[in-house]
Amino acid sequence: MIYPDGAAKTPRLLVKEEEEDFAAFQACKGGWLPLVPEEELAAALGCGSLECSANAPTATWDVNLSALPSADRPFLVYCPTKAGDHLADLLSEHRLFDVAFNDYTGEGRGTEGAEWRFCEKGHKWPCAHRNLSRISKSYEFYFFIDNDIAIGVDDINTLFLTGYALRLKLFQAALTPDSTTAYPNLVWRGGCAVRFCDFVEIMMPVFSRAALQTCAHTFTESESGWGLDHVWPLYLGKERMAVVDAVQARHCRQVTSGGWVMSNGETPFDELNRVVQRHKAFFE
Repeated sequence: MIYPDGAAKTPRLLVKEEEEDFAAFQACKGGWLPLVPEEELAAALGCGSLECSANAPTATWDVNLSALPSADRPFLVYCPTKAGDHLADLLSEHRLFDVAFNDYTGEGRGTEGAEWRFCEKGHKWPCAHRNLSRISKSYEFYFFIDNDIAIGVDDINTLFLTGYALRLKLFQAALTPDSTTAYPNLVWRGGCAVRFCDFVEIMMPVFSRAALQTCAHTFTESESGWGLDHVWPLYLGKERMAVVDAVQARHCRQVTSGGWVMSNGETPFDELNRVVQRHKAFFE
């Protein structure tokens, strides 16, 4: 099953004993909880199957691309790079996505082979905002991945297809247990394929086309990116957001951005507080 909280067991509900009993819950749980059977997800993806082992889940899909809105790579992976230091082998022939590389040093090295090549100097999110306006093709989903994330092309394909099948707005792969992260809820949990949630991290979010149009204006408001992942759920109403446990990605480096000082003199913590307070005021 796909559980909203990642638990492999039935979630506990707080109900008055005289009003509800377990039989009533069993009869109504389909309407009370956003559960999706694995076989339904597999059918949506096209003759697929999910298998969860004790160590990690695996996913195998057999998908006819003609059923997708565009048979010509309907997805995009955007990755900042420094002279080709991206870890994933993103240019594999069997990928279902186009690739956009930005050499953030401004030198333009290490971007060979990508459909879109940029040398916009600066940090990930402001550069992405500028470069997106230069991409003439429209994609169904956009994956903004840091260059220290290890994930294979097959897993990226599965990630995109899962988001498409479930009509997700904003989602990410689960982190491997040995990844460094400030958000343990994003680490892989066994027993489920997808967890609906209200937060995904800035280092590897996937946006639907509509969600990107809604959130892209925030990209320029935090040079470090801190705080952006806290305001995106506000703009999306916390709807159709998820962690995909059927796919794991490893964050390979320690988080050091907390010690940065940005060009305006702010620290990432300053940016987080400023961005969150500003955007929360729009929804109060």
